[in-house]
Amino acid sequence: NAEISEITLSGIKANKDGIVVSQIDSENKVILDGKTDNLDIEYVLDDEGYILIELNIMNENLLKNWQVPEGINELIYDGRILKTAGLKYDSIKFNFEFKLNIVETKGKTSSMKVNLTLPYEEMITEGASVRRLSLTNFKFKVV
Repeated sequence: NAEISEITLSGIKANKDGIVVSQIDSENKVILDGKTDNLDIEYVLDDEGYILIELNIMNENLLKNWQVPEGINELIYDGRILKTAGLKYDSIKFNFEFKLNIVETKGKTSSMKVNLTLPYEEMITEGASVRRLSLTNFKFKVV
């Protein structure tokens, strides 16, 4: 029965520079270059009271200054380009963490730490990595 006043991600950080975090279908984004940051989340409650938060997390430095080698006549512009560039999974993965905060109109805040290793390995082999994390991974603490 609680009413939400805001949802934020706080203390967003990654162990690599050039990580850009944005909310899908939103202008909100942060660029993590060796610092932590916060992001306000736009949200909508569905008919059952659930909120879906979709994030786009990219490493903009991965193929910076990379040139297509001679003899390559076709490029696929998804994660499989990383294999074409000769990048191994261990060289592109990074740790990404943040705290998800849900603030109620009465002032109570529910928080949860999220820590992920990204991207998932199928990014290189399949071209994309989309995950819907299980609700069992989300345990909130009231602060």
